[in-house]
Amino acid sequence: MNDIVKTLVVLVLCCGSLSAQQFQSLSHSPFGGLALPPVALPTPHGAVVAGGGPLAAQMKTYGVDGFTFSSDAESAKNEAEAALKSLGVAVIASRVYRDASWTHGFTIEYIGGSFLDFESYTSGGYTFSSDAASAMEQTKANFRAAGYAVVLGVVKRDASWQHVYKIDYVRQGGGWHPRPRPDQGHGRVKVMESSTYRAQRQAEWAMGRKVHELKSQGALVLDASVIRVVGGYKFRIRFKGGR
Repeated sequence: MNDIVKTLVVLVLCCGSLSAQQFQSLSHSPFGGLALPPVALPTPHGAVVAGGGPLAAQMKTYGVDGFTFSSDAESAKNEAEAALKSLGVAVIASRVYRDASWTHGFTIEYIGGSFLDFESYTSGGYTFSSDAASAMEQTKANFRAAGYAVVLGVVKRDASWQHVYKIDYVRQGGGWHPRPRPDQGHGRVKVMESSTYRAQRQAEWAMGRKVHELKSQGALVLDASVIRVVGGYKFRIRFKGGR
């Protein structure tokens, strides 16, 4: 009997040495047994830890804001993410957010691409968003034909409520002779605007002839489009260089 009493006393003392929090964790183990306290494992050399480390030091961010709808921000994020991956960078994370003004934007965090040099081109104003979108696609094609990678193009309203488009593109430097920006190196940007044509087809035909003429003179045509105006149509060409 004395041995039984001594055993019970020892068990009571052992349980009493546990705090209430520890006892609760022991009795509520998800595996039905005793939940052991967490063990701090050593961090391998060069590994990334939360809040910093070698990976965080290399992280870069690309983002665009000012989208009215989250679906537009999501679509633009996917386009930019695919373009960055095609340039050989490693995308770590991306997200769409809503800011304090209730507009949407996106950010992409990536590693690599130290040889990339991001630039932006912003067009003149268009009355209609469809005209701006059409011109933007042509400008993207012009940049790609000149050997530059287009990351993203978006149409937005400027301060005067005109529609403009912005294109983010990349030139690959890092060598002894990095390529110049496509919207520089030919002097200032020039804008040519035609007289008014009654028919859209007439304006398009005249614009095509003028674009061909400018290119034959060594000009870099940034964008060319037909725009609707009161009384008919005009064409507008933005270019640099030429005779």
